[in-house]
Amino acid sequence: MFLLPDRIFFIVGAHENGFQTDKLPEPLKLQQKAACLNKESLMKYRKITAVIRRNTLKRLVKNLKEIGVRGMTVSRVEGFGGHAELYAGDRLVPGAKIEIYVTENMVEEISRVIVAIAHTGRSGDGILAIHPVEELCQIQAQEVPGFD
Repeated sequence: MFLLPDRIFFIVGAHENGFQTDKLPEPLKLQQKAACLNKESLMKYRKITAVIRRNTLKRLVKNLKEIGVRGMTVSRVEGFGGHAELYAGDRLVPGAKIEIYVTENMVEEISRVIVAIAHTGRSGDGILAIHPVEELCQIQAQEVPGFD
């Protein structure tokens, strides 16, 4: 499936001259379901993104699980920030990126844990960002967001 700004294309099966996209098998047809959590939901969701040093990742994941975080995405990343160390120049430095979707009431506690674990006081400790989430849908449940 390819997502473009206003279209969804499904790749159904191989065709001699490329991919056939005109027919979608019945089981794959998705419908908007009320289970999507969106603007009208009673709970507001946030996405927490943190880029930290890789050597703090294991301890951070352990502490986040202890406070009730049930899921997260962790990626190995490289980058440099606005306060790059002079000796490093613009050399890419290894890090870890953590993304967590949570209800609004958990944001402060999770943020405090991330800062407490990741902070060393040195350049390169990382960044923490909190993003609003317009809609949150579960692919496993075949939920599709409504675009009005």
